[in-house]
Amino acid sequence: MPERKVASRLRIHPRTRRLNIRASEEQENLIRQGAQEHGESVTDFMLRTACAEAEHALADKAHYALPPDKWAAFLQALDRPPVLKPQLRNLFSEASVLEQRSREGNGRRKKLSASASSSASRR
Repeated sequence: MPERKVASRLRIHPRTRRLNIRASEEQENLIRQGAQEHGESVTDFMLRTACAEAEHALADKAHYALPPDKWAAFLQALDRPPVLKPQLRNLFSEASVLEQRSREGNGRRKKLSASASSSASRR
């Protein structure tokens, strides 16, 4: 989803700056293929993907400023003990979809293994 946000932001501001880059033939071909796959110009594709990657790289470096009263409330919220939610405890005690599939797969493998060894012993 952030890529769409970046792409829409790119269209709002006129492009007045030029970026020059050097690339290998393989890199150029890869970029052109990626742009074609997305139905974009090379420029649009490169700007969208580079901006998305830059935002991702900078996401952890964001600085948030709060007025002193809001900061105090934020710190108090962090210091409060957690509230136990029975519904969440129940949810997390259940096997996830992936765990259920893994168990089903293990059961199938055991059955297949058992049938393979029984047919091998009949030979």
